Amino acid sequence: MHRMPSHEEEEKESGCCRCGSGKPSDQMVKPTNPDPAQIQRKCTDVLCILLLIACWVVMTGIGVVSIQNGNPRALVSPTDYKGRICGVDHGVVNKPYGYYIDSYLNMVCLDECPSSTQNITGAVSAYEAMICIDDDVEDAYKTATKDDTEYYYGYSNLFNDGTGPCNFELETYTVLYYCIFSPTATVPNIKGVDFPDEGESILKIADVDDESMSSNAFMEFVQDVITTRNYIFGFGFAVAFLTSFFYSWLMTKGMIHLLVWVCIMMSEALMLALGAYMYYTGTEWESDDEASTHSDTEINGMKGLGIAFLSVAGLFFCFICCNCSKIRKCCNLVQTAGQAVRDVPITVFFPIIQTGGLVIFMVPWMYYMVAANAQGKYVDTTVSATSTTNSTNEVWEWEDTDQYYNTFLMFSYFWTSQFITALGQLVMALTFAKWYFTEDPPVDTDAAAVGCCRKCWCGVPHAYRGNGLFFSALKAGLWYHAGTAAAGSLIIAIIKTIRYLISKVQYYCEKSTSGAAKRIAQVVLCCIQCCLYCVEKCMKFINKHAYIITAVKGLGFCAAAVDAFWLIARNITMIASMTLIQEFVMIIGKIAIVSATGASSYIVMEEVFDDTEVNSYVGPVLFVMVLAYFIADMFMVTYSMAIDTVMHCYIADKEMYGSETKGAFCTRPGCSHLAKISELIKNTAAEDKVVEDDSETTSPIN
Repeated sequence: MHRMPSHEEEEKESGCCRCGSGKPSDQMVKPTNPDPAQIQRKCTDVLCILLLIACWVVMTGIGVVSIQNGNPRALVSPTDYKGRICGVDHGVVNKPYGYYIDSYLNMVCLDECPSSTQNITGAVSAYEAMICIDDDVEDAYKTATKDDTEYYYGYSNLFNDGTGPCNFELETYTVLYYCIFSPTATVPNIKGVDFPDEGESILKIADVDDESMSSNAFMEFVQDVITTRNYIFGFGFAVAFLTSFFYSWLMTKGMIHLLVWVCIMMSEALMLALGAYMYYTGTEWESDDEASTHSDTEINGMKGLGIAFLSVAGLFFCFICCNCSKIRKCCNLVQTAGQAVRDVPITVFFPIIQTGGLVIFMVPWMYYMVAANAQGKYVDTTVSATSTTNSTNEVWEWEDTDQYYNTFLMFSYFWTSQFITALGQLVMALTFAKWYFTEDPPVDTDAAAVGCCRKCWCGVPHAYRGNGLFFSALKAGLWYHAGTAAAGSLIIAIIKTIRYLISKVQYYCEKSTSGAAKRIAQVVLCCIQCCLYCVEKCMKFINKHAYIITAVKGLGFCAAAVDAFWLIARNITMIASMTLIQEFVMIIGKIAIVSATGASSYIVMEEVFDDTEVNSYVGPVLFVMVLAYFIADMFMVTYSMAIDTVMHCYIADKEMYGSETKGAFCTRPGCSHLAKISELIKNTAAEDKVVEDDSETTSPIN
């Protein structure tokens, strides 16, 4: 067999990338360090992490320039009925908040949003008690006295069921610079009110329109959520986490085999039934009785779809028959991955840290993006104050956004967001690779002296499979391999930026072209987008496996990507089987976790609350299920990475250590955590020997 060069020889001969070496038949070569859990790592792809830092510096520079030449408030601030930007334009510079006046969403600018509803006492006129569009209010309302009853108490006319020039001063809360009406705000009941009663007859704002039930339903939903909030968050987070771990425990107890084979049989039966039904329907349409209602195109299309589904069902059946043994192996690997997740449960929470990192980046980035799209300047405009004098006002005039700034900011977002994702994949791959290649800790006095808290968070001085692995993996990922994550994410960011530019071209073609040219442009650009989407998905797949190779062997991105590509090529059927099983496990897992959490929350809340406290349990249960879905998705992301890493470690173990005297790592006495896959190495070795003997005795046909 061809001998692969050692790790040092690879770098010496081909540099850090080694992008051109490797063959599908080449086996993985073990690192020079005999202990696979203690790879001698060094910083990889340093240039890429420096480029990412430079990208952040340039992004900050663009943001500073954009802020100096733009006004972000002009982009997010409301506009009043005259078209003036609140808090920006002349006349409303000191009034940054917008208050809705009528159902047409006309606004006036205020210095602050009302914090409470203004009661009607009759002490002031209707005009003075309400917030109005002054230009649309008759002078009679402005100058009315108590003797002018029609105008002084003209609330109904000024409000006019939400279409008049005035609105009541209602309780609001602030969102950016907008005054949003509080759901519990009240408006005066004008019909038949006796104003000397100081306006005590009031209705909720949600009840103003008696014919509208949607607002009432929304208010009931909000009330139910507030009432059951403790149970919503308790079940949506804590119970969902416990259910996720229970699901992974079931997967290690043999349920995975039942789940996978049931899903396979159901998928096969569904495709067969669908294909047979479509073909049967097509033949029925072809009969004399139905011929008048269906065209030949419809009949042939229905029969063609039926044949297509039947063909797919046949190919799927052949694939399953040819890969039964590999599916069984993959089930064992999934069981082992579930054990890994439960041994290092803190990895499940790592996506929360990633989300926090993305939020930290998004805060300045969004401000820079708003500033870049709010370019303009103040322009003096002259208006006639009287017949003999003029006055000069300053108004904000928009300028075109610098497209280079906009594109670079989008590129920096794509790169950073993908870098955070890649770094998370790399850290989890390091964690589970360390877990795989760590033998059982020896039981001695030193190990026993370590407290349980330190064991949980930091590990013990000896080999250890617990949360301590995550922290050592996090350190290794950030210190040694952040550049590798930056290199892989750079490729995805470039593809996404190209797709972003293509989408802008699509937008401009949609606006500026017509006729045949428009349709041709749409088809061509849509095809380009589809191709780029496929390329992006393929690169994400290769990147994910490259990060696992980096975790196992400590290689840089290019070398790891090449190794990952050839490893996939050598084990394509097994990886295809694993992908199939992984999808089954992920989909069924999400459905099971969300359904179990929602059902348990309904049962408990129905017992705790009575009908007078909760209007309907539908809203709270749906809220619980939404939270449970995010928890399930977060858990399944970790579980998926554990499955892929364990699979890679199994293949690497077989290729790198299978020929040693000790045998493959998972077959050694100190690897009780790998008991479910230790037999796979032995069975694979026996199968390879049979295949090798058959190939030696088989002669080519002349």
